[in-house]
Amino acid sequence: MKIKHYKKKYRTPVNPPSWMCVELLTIGELSRIYTGLQKNSDKQDIANYFGLHYKVFASWLHSLTYVRNICAHHGRLWNRELAIKPDILLKPKYDWLSKDFEINSRVFYFISILKYLLKSANPNNNLKSKLEEIMHKYSEIPVKFMGIPSNNTGELMIWQNEPIWK
Repeated sequence: MKIKHYKKKYRTPVNPPSWMCVELLTIGELSRIYTGLQKNSDKQDIANYFGLHYKVFASWLHSLTYVRNICAHHGRLWNRELAIKPDILLKPKYDWLSKDFEINSRVFYFISILKYLLKSANPNNNLKSKLEEIMHKYSEIPVKFMGIPSNNTGELMIWQNEPIWK
């Protein structure tokens, strides 16, 4: 009795896999795709990874795009009132900022957003040490313009003591 051997023919797909395509997208394109998802449940599934409500995540993506574009086009980020303000995180799943630091029109809030997102994507990130390094290098530049608040006596509050930065 003869056994027939069948060779499977593998076709090369016309398009690359979705994960490969997503790696090529800009933050702006990712933000628009996310916003364009029809089902809020799909948006929430993605936002859950970062411990956020889907509306807050959409706002943060939009502000990431905005700040990225300021930087990419050599705009001034220091001492700038951000025109596109990210939503304030009301119910954080992870360590976050106290009410005093919720100045969402300044860059410090934005940097804190990056730190919060990195908590899920890269828990062992060194953003805090990089930020301290830059502040030390340019110590003559007043950090209050980043959006770090002052206490009743006019002294800057210690951002390193905030739960997200510990």
